Amino acid sequence: MSVLNKLTNIILGSTRQLSTALLYGPSGTGKSSLATHFARQSKFTYVKIISPERYIGVGTYGRINSMTKVFTDAYKSK
Repeated sequence: MSVLNKLTNIILGSTRQLSTALLYGPSGTGKSSLATHFARQSKFTYVKIISPERYIGVGTYGRINSMTKVFTDAYKSK
C-alpha cells in the first residue's frame, strides 16, 4: 500500500467532526494536488487558502479575478 493510500485511509477513518491539515513546502511540490486528492477520496470539503506569495508580480485585475474565483468556489461548496 502506498503512502498516499495510507494517509487517505487515516483521513477516512477519522471520527472527528473537523479534520484539518496544513501542507507546507516549496511551490510546485504537489501540495494542492495532494489536498485535492484527500478531499475527493474522503468527501471532505477542500478549502483553498489565498497566500500573498502567490500574487507577487501579478497585476491588480489578475489578483482580483483569482481571489474572486476562490471565494466563488468556496460559496458553491457545501
